[in-house]
Amino acid sequence: ADLPANDDRQDYVRATLTAGQGLGHGPVATPFPKQDSSMVGLMARADCLIVRAPRAPALKAGSPVSIHRLEGL
Repeated sequence: ADLPANDDRQDYVRATLTAGQGLGHGPVATPFPKQDSSMVGLMARADCLIVRAPRAPALKAGSPVSIHRLEGL
């Protein structure tokens, strides 16, 4: 999914991971459509957090991102 440009603080976007397609492709992180902090159910379903640095530019779907995996927590 496309990600909008970030504001002045670092964001952690809740997402799910799926296997990448093809040789040399890592996992694909797909953000949930809504990211409101009150939606704690999404955190329980998330496999990872996409890390968005302060003032990060907008990204198109398929762009590489940094993630923190949530497995085992």
